[in-house]
Amino acid sequence: MNQFTLHKTITFTAILSLLGVFSDSRAETPERCSVGDAMGAFQAFYPGLYAVNEIAIVDGQSVFTIVRPGGVGDGVANCNFRLFAAAVSFLPDSYEFCSNDVFIGGNALSFPYKDPDAQEYLDLYYPDINGYRNKAIAELSLIEEHVTVTRTTYFDSNGDERPVGDSGPDDPALTDPTAGNPIAQDIVETDYRNFFNSDGQVVYRHEAFFGQFEAGTYWVTTEQFFDGWPFPALPPVELNIINCD
Repeated sequence: MNQFTLHKTITFTAILSLLGVFSDSRAETPERCSVGDAMGAFQAFYPGLYAVNEIAIVDGQSVFTIVRPGGVGDGVANCNFRLFAAAVSFLPDSYEFCSNDVFIGGNALSFPYKDPDAQEYLDLYYPDINGYRNKAIAELSLIEEHVTVTRTTYFDSNGDERPVGDSGPDDPALTDPTAGNPIAQDIVETDYRNFFNSDGQVVYRHEAFFGQFEAGTYWVTTEQFFDGWPFPALPPVELNIINCD
């Protein structure tokens, strides 16, 4: 296995080893998503994670069983989705928001720097950096994510959903040259933080884009790169934006 393949393998494993699991439960929470809710989801301690009562194995990956308390905090889980959701079987690949909701699409990139195998890897590729946490941050800093959003449908003045580009009188393609085309999203990142799991100390950063879209259907596509080299493409996540009362 060459250096590039080894880098990709261990980093991608680290990313998937610490997934915060989210449920698509908007029907349970009538409140809309405010800017504060979206910011809360972005800044949450290991995003979307409130309490962990066990570690489960799903499709060969370690995932958390999450205890979500009722009342305060539900909006944090509901006002976001994971950029990789369509790539794993235990998360929905379609999410619904209101046109006046503010939400995030995010991903937490992590590395278990106390794991002995991980430390051996870090010593091999980052011999000049002191401290395993610093080495792990150097590894994670080589990962970039590029996110685009493509609008595919809209609602006309009669309330009917129609494909973008059909040239109806309300077609956004007539007034918005970006309609139907992938639009790059601005990604924001937290600082690096620590989390503890069965592998010991894990360092991670959360990165996301903030969205608020007109009613219609959208595809969110994420490309990941390691030191400029692409990871396997992630399947797109579908967003259904509706007009709410």
